[in-house]
Amino acid sequence: MNVVLVMLFSNSAMAQRDFQRELRREIVKIQSDRFSIQEYQLVTIDGNRLQVAIKSTSPTSVVSRDMFVSIHATTSTMFILLMLDAAGIYLDEVTIKEIDELIGDPDITLNIVMARNGMQIQVITAEGRENITMTWADIFGE
Repeated sequence: MNVVLVMLFSNSAMAQRDFQRELRREIVKIQSDRFSIQEYQLVTIDGNRLQVAIKSTSPTSVVSRDMFVSIHATTSTMFILLMLDAAGIYLDEVTIKEIDELIGDPDITLNIVMARNGMQIQVITAEGRENITMTWADIFGE
């Protein structure tokens, strides 16, 4: 019984260390007065896998770092939810996992570009490219 308890606590401590490392990971890079985030998602639907590459950029003079992260997270999550909804897929049928790097080319690329006057979302798939451009007033409902 003691061996089982030691194993459980050892696994728990290891998982906690990994969890703490993940919480401390910097997701925003700052280079040449620009914020950027690059992340990759592996979306599994009924055994089929899609890779989604998501990149957000903004001049540091346009938004705060916190707002940059918030807009990136909200926009990328909404995009994935809208994509699933358009395909008639329910969330309980989907697994989404963040991966460190792509395995080959992405099936879907989402580029989010924030600028002084608004934001453009570029969606690239095998069918082509679509740009969605909005002003900040459009986004915040003013």
